[in-house]
Amino acid sequence: MTYDPARNPFADPAIPTMANLLDIILAHEAIDLRQRREIASAIRVLEHWFNRPLAAMPASADYLRRRFEGFHHEHAGIGHKRVQNVRSLLLKALKLSGLWRDNLDERRATIWMRTWCRGGDDDRGNDYRAQESLLV
Repeated sequence: MTYDPARNPFADPAIPTMANLLDIILAHEAIDLRQRREIASAIRVLEHWFNRPLAAMPASADYLRRRFEGFHHEHAGIGHKRVQNVRSLLLKALKLSGLWRDNLDERRATIWMRTWCRGGDDDRGNDYRAQESLLV
């Protein structure tokens, strides 16, 4: 089966791809040319490392995190520092393009609510049953 770049491979066609992210970065004039080239290089190398076209990869931190979990620099014949530099540049690209969403506060709130709804203590011994008035 060949890949058709005109067809978005994701369930939600609104999800931007890494190819879209590359276009956004290359057109971003607020970033100096050297940095745009570095970021573009980091995006393009994913095609080689993950053996997938950029148009078939979502521009998502979660997706990249999962892909890098099973990726070992020695299998690609590169150094550990190169992988770290690419990951850093990808994060910068997601932030500059507006595709980065820091959901740390969301995760903390979810954990807190689960603990509170249980009506008990968290792992540090804090009792959240008395905090009910804060939610009203």
